[in-house]
Amino acid sequence: MGFAESRSEGGSIKDLKAKGIVKAQGKIGRRIRWKLVESEILKEDIDKMRELVSSIPLTSTEEALIIQLLSDARDLWILLTKDIGSKGSTYFLEHLFLNLRQMGYFFTEKSSPLFTYGKSLSDAELDVITKITNIRHAIGHRESEKNYLTPMLKIVGGWNFKDGDVEIQYGQNRLYLLGEVFAIHRKLRKLFSSVTELGFLTRGYGWKSDEEKLDKAENMLKDKLKDPVALLKEHELLYDNI
Repeated sequence: MGFAESRSEGGSIKDLKAKGIVKAQGKIGRRIRWKLVESEILKEDIDKMRELVSSIPLTSTEEALIIQLLSDARDLWILLTKDIGSKGSTYFLEHLFLNLRQMGYFFTEKSSPLFTYGKSLSDAELDVITKITNIRHAIGHRESEKNYLTPMLKIVGGWNFKDGDVEIQYGQNRLYLLGEVFAIHRKLRKLFSSVTELGFLTRGYGWKSDEEKLDKAENMLKDKLKDPVALLKEHELLYDNI
């Protein structure tokens, strides 16, 4: 149910009434009150129209946040790639998880104006985002149970190099850096680029440049993770000399 406020809206309501889609529900002042005729339209179609009408466009604040998140994630991957295996790389990784949690929110939470764009996420991808959310809570709250593997064993940011990748563990949450974390970041970038209101993202040189930088970071990570023993030994020698 709704109201036709202007003359043009009133004309539209008359056309829809003639087609049997809406019916008049009286007037309040100069406003025409109307209601959808459910018998003429399938219930699921009405629900879809209501969902469309109630959708909330992105605010300028949300647009600015998304641009910042995309930029920060790019920089964090570059920093992490250069410093992978060092003690300091853990801090870059934690900031990356915080960043990815915010990015994932836009496509997984019903309160987000971009929620419908996340329907293409697979169950496996949603599972990765859930684990990222859990890890974010573990990082933000050191006393959280999400840091514990068992009631007596606490694992915060554990690294396990294997199969050309590195498994990151916080409590019971485990994620592969390249196979899952990097992959979900690229998927989230793709989803943001598909948002109508954010169509400007891919038009400039910056988007293409960032994609190239991320490709380079991914290839560098793959090369470094081929020999984790040498990688860790290199950083061990560096710290021994400080």
